[in-house]
Amino acid sequence: MASIRIRTEDMKYFYTDLINELVQDPAEKLKVFDKNSPYLPTRKIGKNNPKAEEIRIDNFLRQEWNNMVDRAIVEGVTEEELRFAKKKEITDPAAEFIRRSGWKPEIFRTILQKAIGKLRGFIQYIKELRNAEYDENGQPIFHRDLKFDVTPTPLPEIAKGKRPSSAAQEAEVMRLDNILQKMKKAEQRIYAVEKVLIRLEKERQNIDGKWFHGKEKKELDQKIAGKQQELKKAKATLAGIPGLHGYENALAVKKAYTAATKELEEIRNRQKEWDQKSVPEKQYLVIRSNKPEQRAERQSVLEQLDKRKREMEKRQRTKKRGYDRDCL
Repeated sequence: MASIRIRTEDMKYFYTDLINELVQDPAEKLKVFDKNSPYLPTRKIGKNNPKAEEIRIDNFLRQEWNNMVDRAIVEGVTEEELRFAKKKEITDPAAEFIRRSGWKPEIFRTILQKAIGKLRGFIQYIKELRNAEYDENGQPIFHRDLKFDVTPTPLPEIAKGKRPSSAAQEAEVMRLDNILQKMKKAEQRIYAVEKVLIRLEKERQNIDGKWFHGKEKKELDQKIAGKQQELKKAKATLAGIPGLHGYENALAVKKAYTAATKELEEIRNRQKEWDQKSVPEKQYLVIRSNKPEQRAERQSVLEQLDKRKREMEKRQRTKKRGYDRDCL
């Protein structure tokens, strides 16, 4: 079986070299991806592939890992360390999950997202080591707590799908709000006319039965009649507004507005969820300060505790010996 596997690998390289001899453009030459490389291979997307979007998302994360590997190499991380990181954070977890549950693209994405975040944090750690002091044992000394961002990398926009649109709902709410505003103005007009009418009727009542107010009574009667006619028109205007917009009455408009605002709120909540979708919660790795004075302080505390413990044990032994003598 091993010999067959070796021959298969050899054939890959043989045919790759054979094809490359016929290719003039170096950029188009083929290569066999080294599985022991710290990088991850991206997958080609065939024409009319039903899983094209899934592959694009997968390739995005693979490229993010490869970009992070480039950064790590520039910062001085060795190839061996990167191969180990790839095996520990990607290869082994993926293999274990496949063994237990089979292949699931979303799980592999999660593994990749976490691995990229951890490698980012490791690069930050390497940067800190560059300027760190070291003790006599070669261990780095940190004079402050270090906080490294290991948040899993987010998925690309295409993984979230299309953002829900609220244009239609917003337009409907605005339309209904405009109708309600017209009705409100009509009602305010009714209220204003009613106030004037009440005042005029009160004035008319005050001069009833009085002498020498005939002209004033006539004028008030005319004003009252005019306001009553105005009030009638104002009420008709209010009652007619819903019908002009296809509604039976004011209550129907109000119910439609309530339903529209509720639908708009639901859409906006979905938009908020979409905006936050695939944005992982921030995660940090904290390395506590280990300044020599802090080490000495901790050591001093431990020594004091140990000293007290020895003193207590000594007292207990002394008491026991005294008790034994008394018994004798």
